[in-house]
Amino acid sequence: IYGYAALFRKKVNKVLIKHPYKEEIAVVNALLLGQRQDVSNEIYEAYISAGAVHLLAISGLHIGILFLLLDFILKPLEKIKNGEITKLILIITILWMFAIIAGVSASVVRAVTMFSFIAYARKLNRPKNIYHALITSMFFLLIVNPKYIFDVGFQLSYTAVFGIVWIQPTLVSFWNPKNKILIYLWNLLTVSVAAQLSVLPITLYYFHQFPSLFFVSNLVIIPCIGFLLTLGFLLIILAFINALPDFFAEGYFILIRIMNAFVE
Repeated sequence: IYGYAALFRKKVNKVLIKHPYKEEIAVVNALLLGQRQDVSNEIYEAYISAGAVHLLAISGLHIGILFLLLDFILKPLEKIKNGEITKLILIITILWMFAIIAGVSASVVRAVTMFSFIAYARKLNRPKNIYHALITSMFFLLIVNPKYIFDVGFQLSYTAVFGIVWIQPTLVSFWNPKNKILIYLWNLLTVSVAAQLSVLPITLYYFHQFPSLFFVSNLVIIPCIGFLLTLGFLLIILAFINALPDFFAEGYFILIRIMNAFVE
């Protein structure tokens, strides 16, 4: 399985390296294929300082966007007989195929396990009880590998998600803007603040620093990252089947360059 995943990544990169965007291709590999070894130290440090380093490691954000994208694309299946079961099986299968392609790292496995349980909870018409889905996925992972409990990434990812579910609704209630744009920005800001507050004790303990620019970077990058990841998944598929148009690849790499420049 690891061998087939490596061959998939190699075939995609064989198409991508034809374009003169070495730094951008390295970021694409980190964003979409879970391979960040080629990202330069300067770019990596910039993302850390901006509080956006989570973008360079496939995690809950990437899997969540892929999950929402698949949920939207496969929605027509709900209209046919046993369509909901078929949709659930397809979503979970594709998420785990992506996890394998991305190298089955601990962060990917955590995120895919979490969203597999969330997808199942939605099928049972229990989407509101997110705590049960999170705790069940955590329990399942710890049965498979009890040492995850000592893993910093495991601690950070689950603490961040629990923080968003628990703290964000309280933060949102402090202000009720009428403008739709302000509502969207306020929700983004409160999600970022909730996640950062919840992981603050862990980041201070392990890393002795706090990324104070996170609210600026997340307000700008998070709305764009959904668009970039959606285009990125299409880029990877087209590269794999050797049908990637040059204009599409060039345009995407320029968008990545703009994102890198903003982070820097």
